Amino acid sequence: MTLNFVYAEFGNFRSVVNVDALSNVTETNEANNLAILNVKVNPAAVDLVVTGFTLAPSPVVRGSKAIATITVKNNGTYPTKNFAVQWKPNVDVNSGPVSFVDGLNAGESRVLTLETTYFVADVYTSSATVDVYNQIVETNENNNVFNKTVDVKPRQTTLRVSFTHIKVFDAFEDGINGEGEWQMLFAVLDPSAKCSTSINPGDGIPNIDIDQDGLRCTTGSYTGLGDDDGEHMDFDPNRSIDVTLTESTPLVVLVGGLQDGSVIETPDFVGVVIDLKTAQDYLNLGSLTVPAQQGEDCSNGGECFDLTYTVSVLSKPPALASSLGATDLPAPDSITLPASVSRWVPTSAGLPKGVFVQRQVFLPAVTGR
Repeated sequence: MTLNFVYAEFGNFRSVVNVDALSNVTETNEANNLAILNVKVNPAAVDLVVTGFTLAPSPVVRGSKAIATITVKNNGTYPTKNFAVQWKPNVDVNSGPVSFVDGLNAGESRVLTLETTYFVADVYTSSATVDVYNQIVETNENNNVFNKTVDVKPRQTTLRVSFTHIKVFDAFEDGINGEGEWQMLFAVLDPSAKCSTSINPGDGIPNIDIDQDGLRCTTGSYTGLGDDDGEHMDFDPNRSIDVTLTESTPLVVLVGGLQDGSVIETPDFVGVVIDLKTAQDYLNLGSLTVPAQQGEDCSNGGECFDLTYTVSVLSKPPALASSLGATDLPAPDSITLPASVSRWVPTSAGLPKGVFVQRQVFLPAVTGR
């Protein structure tokens, strides 16, 4: 007789065959009806593997939700029972989200998504592990882990600062043509940039060179301002600067200028604008008008011009995963303007809270004032 049976588990078993199992036959010898066979059942051909492991968004951003997409497959020829899959965002920390799979048939795959948040920007080794609790006996236990490197970026916002209008109160008209000629510096603090430019003060005075790390800048020359009758001409600088600010770095805008010297007069300092906006503010600024200060002998009580500039958001990081406890990093307590920019700031200038200068010779003194 041939009888079929499937062992649901592997291991060592004692199998018994019993003839006349119901004892409905009277025999001369009832003691020889049993036979015992010791059976070793080997594990079924099950092989769980991770065939895919990706992270989104790309790049992963500190403080925002990170989503792992993990594909697992049964490469064996026998179905599995339930098992667990875990994503360890950092293999140096033995923890991470877990998802359970209700078994896989032979050759079947399953796609899982797991979520977490990285709280520190750094480079990590991340891992996806199938059958993390060793619930399934497999023919190959060495292919259950898939590692990958994850470069978690800090939160960054890219802004475009457009210098749209300057309202002139005192053009410092001079020379034969009776017009003001302004040489302007437009700058934004940017730790990743370098400003290399120069300003020509005129009247044979050497250029004012700026070669400064941590600053993004542009210049402009504007002529034909004002006339001898005291009329003043506003102008549009038509200058813009794109800047990428990391984490809670504030936006610091600086604009200063000189009135080009003539053969008779040395250059005049037309004033400086220093403006600071926090990360909470600059996402919704729009257009701002800020008065310049500390112009030399300006007819408008020391204010030679007003600056109007516009802040546009070009890109910003994904939303904070507040449900997972992610928060913005605190803003720096203070910012010190680079040396070459500090030269544009008079000693008595009012500075925004938390902004400091590196005290050197004030720029008009450099030009001969």
